[in-house]
Amino acid sequence: MNLTMLDGVEEQLEEWYKGAPNLPKKVNTWLAKYSWIFVLVSAVIMSFAVLGLLAALGVVTIGISSTVSYGFFSWWALAALVTYVVFSFMAVSPLKAMKREGWKLLFYLEVFYFVFGLMQWLARPALVGNLLSSVVAAAIGLYFLYQIKEYFK
Repeated sequence: MNLTMLDGVEEQLEEWYKGAPNLPKKVNTWLAKYSWIFVLVSAVIMSFAVLGLLAALGVVTIGISSTVSYGFFSWWALAALVTYVVFSFMAVSPLKAMKREGWKLLFYLEVFYFVFGLMQWLARPALVGNLLSSVVAAAIGLYFLYQIKEYFK
């Protein structure tokens, strides 16, 4: 998978995170080595979330047809979850093999979920907490990603 439009974003973020304090080398090594397990567990849990949201949407869509925006954004959230699950399962094998492709897939996921969080906030700007949580989650996720980047060749 080649998303060259994100290469510039990746390079800029690398510059920003270069000055961040580093985790101990042992922690980075451990995180990189077992990242595939974290991603696999997360993908399995999110698969159940997809099924739960799909079931809930079926009930809500049948019962409430007047709330179009709620239904639209709920289906959009379902699409985002499915994308997350698919990319996560795609990343497991390359992460286990310590390939750069696995790291890149995690990077794409992080960017995707940040953009999704921004879109949720734009849909309901009064909920500033959505924006703040998206920014904080992306900053923390990217911090850990850039801490282990050097291990994936």
